Amino acid sequence: MGSLAFDLYNRTKSKYSFLPLTYAGYFHLREAEQINKTTKKISNGYNHIRKNVDEILKKSKNNIIIIGGVYSLYLYNKRIEGRALHFSQMFVDKRSLKYDSKTVESAFIELIKELSINNEVIILYPIPEMGVNLQKKRFENMLRVFNYTYSDYLMQNKEVIDFFDTINHPKVNKVFSHKAFCNEKKKLCTTHNKDNFFFFDGYHPSITGAKMINDLIIKKIDLLEEINIK
Repeated sequence: MGSLAFDLYNRTKSKYSFLPLTYAGYFHLREAEQINKTTKKISNGYNHIRKNVDEILKKSKNNIIIIGGVYSLYLYNKRIEGRALHFSQMFVDKRSLKYDSKTVESAFIELIKELSINNEVIILYPIPEMGVNLQKKRFENMLRVFNYTYSDYLMQNKEVIDFFDTINHPKVNKVFSHKAFCNEKKKLCTTHNKDNFFFFDGYHPSITGAKMINDLIIKKIDLLEEINIK
């Protein structure tokens, strides 16, 4: 979400107060614990940030809350097949301190249920991740042989998408970020054009890519505003 925040702030500041609650590797869950995968110790740093974020969220009323992140990593401990996770933490059951995907899913459901009591919630579906730095490949003269297919996106995010598709609450809204890049009929996702790369590195959208995703978010915000005015 941090990759989207700067552009989203600039495009909404004339109409809204924008408060980014983002931190590298942070994903907000109340009913789960975060532990170190190796030591199995509870992450006090995570709990400290969670407490501060919660103080803000519990006071939130009549706002639009946008939730995003590397869900495949946070919920299912996976990322791009064949590549290291580069993440030493994991979410587990609060009592047993053991990982169970259903426990983490339940924690996410409880969070959005609580947030949606007094707010509109937007769930941003997973953002495509290339796993390779395309701008580096340009200099290596290998870009022409790189294809990112829609099936690549689904392979990484199938569990997340299937889970999110089951979530249906009146004030929970969905934005499908892959639609900024992927043509499902052609089964191909566009990674760049002649002027710009849509991804900064293997895992984050570029400034241009962020604008493309934010176009979808702002469209949803405008729709919510229109509905609420009526």
